[in-house]
Parts: sequence; structure tokens; C-alpha cells
Amino acid sequence: MSWTLSGSSIFRDLDSQHWENCNHNPIIFLATLADRQLIEIATDPTYLQRLHHLSDRYKYYLEQNLSLTADDTNKNYTIS
Repeated sequence: MSWTLSGSSIFRDLDSQHWENCNHNPIIFLATLADRQLIEIATDPTYLQRLHHLSDRYKYYLEQNLSLTADDTNKNYTIS
């Protein structure tokens, strides 16, 4: 997750060996994670708090980048 250094820990902390085996690919990791582990994390308030915090940070990141992109498209550039 290039937008945050701590983002990958949300996956790694679930099953570090599986995270390595999936080459740090969150889609493959979640698709192949045992159902038992998914059920456990879905009911873990500490993990869910971490997940919500990460989600909020990601939303903020997207909003900042979208506003920068919008600002760039509204500029008038002079070509000499």
C-alpha cells in the first residue's frame, strides 16, 4: 500500500506466513484466507478499530489527491 507504510500490517498481522506466501497481494491473501480467520477478525473489536482507522486514512488520502488533480486541471498553462 503505497499510500501508507503501516497499511500492509493490517494483513500481515492476521497471518504473516500466508501474507508472505501471497507475495503481499491483499486480494489473493483475503481470497485464500481460511474462513475461520475471517470470522475471528470480523468479531475482534481491536482489529476492527485498526481497520476503520486505516479506512479513514485512505479516504482522506483519496480526497487530498482528488482535490490536487482537480486543481491541476483548472490551471491555464502557457506554451512558449
